[in-house]
Amino acid sequence: MCIELSEDPDNDVLIPDEGEADASTEELPFADGIEIAKIYLNQGVAIPVYENGDWVNGADRVADGIRDRAGLIRAFWSDAGDEERDITARLVLSGAVDHVYVSRKMVSGTSDVADPETTFNFTIAEDHLIPDVEMQIDLRETEESNDGADEASLWPEDGPGALEITDEIRTVKLTVVRVANPNCADGIPEIDDEEHWHKFHTTLYSWYPTNDFDVRIHDTILENAHTDWIPLLDGLISMRASDGEPENHHYFGYIDACANTFGSGTGSGGLAWPWSTVSGGIWWYEKHILWGQMYEYAWAIAAHEAGHSQGRRHFDACGAGGPFTPYPHADGELEPDNWGYGVVDGYLAATHKVYDKRFVDYMGYCDPQWTTLHTWNALWDGEVETFRSPFGDEDTMLIRVANQDGTVKWRAIPGYMTDERANSDERVRFVTKSGQTVEAPAYTDVLDNLSTYVAVRMPATLDKITEITYIPKPGDARANVAVDIAEVGRPAKPKN
Repeated sequence: MCIELSEDPDNDVLIPDEGEADASTEELPFADGIEIAKIYLNQGVAIPVYENGDWVNGADRVADGIRDRAGLIRAFWSDAGDEERDITARLVLSGAVDHVYVSRKMVSGTSDVADPETTFNFTIAEDHLIPDVEMQIDLRETEESNDGADEASLWPEDGPGALEITDEIRTVKLTVVRVANPNCADGIPEIDDEEHWHKFHTTLYSWYPTNDFDVRIHDTILENAHTDWIPLLDGLISMRASDGEPENHHYFGYIDACANTFGSGTGSGGLAWPWSTVSGGIWWYEKHILWGQMYEYAWAIAAHEAGHSQGRRHFDACGAGGPFTPYPHADGELEPDNWGYGVVDGYLAATHKVYDKRFVDYMGYCDPQWTTLHTWNALWDGEVETFRSPFGDEDTMLIRVANQDGTVKWRAIPGYMTDERANSDERVRFVTKSGQTVEAPAYTDVLDNLSTYVAVRMPATLDKITEITYIPKPGDARANVAVDIAEVGRPAKPKN
C-alpha cells in the first residue's frame, strides 16, 4: 500500500518520512522496465547527483552537501507506462555509513517535481550525511510473485557514488530580542511560545546553509518609540557589544507595532543595518494576518532581514528598493532545476498550490518564498554584497539616514570603513579638536524601507570632533550642509 501524501492545515505539500528497509526487501525480485532519470540531494536546495546516465562529481555540482545536516535524496523515474506497478526502491548507504532506506510507490507515467507521490523519497538522518558516505539505489518488485529482471537495476550502475559531503562547518548565531512596546495593547511578542519558536527555527534553518545553528532568546527590552527603527537597531548594537558577542553573531528584534507598520516616514515590516549584523521585524504580521502559516510574513521577515545583515541585497521586483543583486532569473525565481525542501518539516517548495507559481528568493518582496541557489551559495561562501562595519569599543562611524518623508538623521556608531569600500562621490569633512581636517569618502546604499544612507569613517570619536560638514556634491560648495553635532545620536543601552 502506498503512503498517503501529507498536507498541513494550510494545504502545503509535505514529503513524508517513508521509513527504513527491513531484511525482507533484499529478497524481492529486481524491477524490470523502469529507469531512474535523475537523483537529487536536497538539504534546502536541489543538488543533482545523478543525471543523463552519469554520476555528477562534486566539482560539477551546483552546491555542496553539508555534513551533519538532515536531507532528502529524491529519485525521479522516466516514462514508466500507463499501468501502475508497485515498486520498492532501496537506498543503500555505504562507506562511512552502513544503512538502507526504503521508498515504496505505485509507479506509472513520469515523475513530477511538485508531486512527491511520483518520486522515490528517502529522508536521510543528519548523522548519515557525513564525509565519505556513498550511495546506490536499487529497484525491486514489491510483489514477490512478479518475475522481475534477470539482472539488478542499480543507479549508479557501476557501483556506489560518493555523495562528497563537505567536512566544513558553517555557523549561524542569532539572538532574538523581544521588544516590549508600551504603546501597544498586546505587549510582548510571544516568540518563546513553543509553537512560534518551532516556526521561527524551522524557517531560518531551512533557508540558511548551516550545520551549526545557534538561536537563543534574549531578555525582553523596552522600546518607547514605536514609529522609528533607528533607536531599536542602535540599541541592538549596544546590546551585542555589552554581551561581548562577536560581529558574526546576529541580533534580531521582534516588536509589536500596534497593528500598524513601522518605520521612519514610510512603514516597513522589517529593517536591517547593512553596516552591522542587527535587524528587526514586525510581530504584528504573524499575529493578525496569517496566524499559523509557515515560511511567510513574521518568519520570512526574520530570514530576510537577517539575510541583509549577512550581506545580501534585494532583487528587482515587487516594489523592493535598490541597488539590487543581479539574480540569475527574472523576479528572483528559483533556478529551473531547483526546488526547495524543508529539512525540519518535510515542506516541498516546487509549485505553490495557492499562488499557482514557482517559488522566489526570500531576499525580495514577492511570494511565495524559498531560497535560490544564488543566495544559498553566497551565504555558504561568505560573500558580502553590502557594506559591513565590524564594531569596535568606541564610535568611529558616522551614518546619515535620509528617510522618504524628507527627514534626515545622523548616527555615530561603533565600526570602521576603509577607503576601498567607498562607492560614492559624496564626502564628509571633519575638523577635530586637535585642528586636524579630514575629508572622508562615503559608502551609500538603500535600506529596506527605501531610505538611503551614507556611511563614512570618522577620524576620531564624536567627543573629539568640533565640526562636521556633509558634502553631497564635491566641487559645489553651495550644496554643503553643516551638521549639528548635538543632533548626532549614539546607540543607547537598552532598558530591560
